[in-house]
Amino acid sequence: MHTTYTVIYINTDRLEYSEVIDTYNSLHFAVLGLLKTAHYDTDNEGNLRQYRRHTDEYESFEELYQDVKFNRVLEDFDIYTIRENVAD
Repeated sequence: MHTTYTVIYINTDRLEYSEVIDTYNSLHFAVLGLLKTAHYDTDNEGNLRQYRRHTDEYESFEELYQDVKFNRVLEDFDIYTIRENVAD
């Protein structure tokens, strides 16, 4: 069996703007892809940012990463989700 992970963006205001972002061969890269799509990163000091502005929604990028990895969803203004696909 082969497992892939698809990142899906759901625009809550206009569903027609929702889209499949990409499909990844590992959950790790799917989480990183989701966080990049949701515009999360860190500055040079390791502080969490969204849209290049500091945010205190999570203590750290690692905490956010673990939350998304465990729940496979991120909700802010819109919804980002990871779907697991298993093929024979």
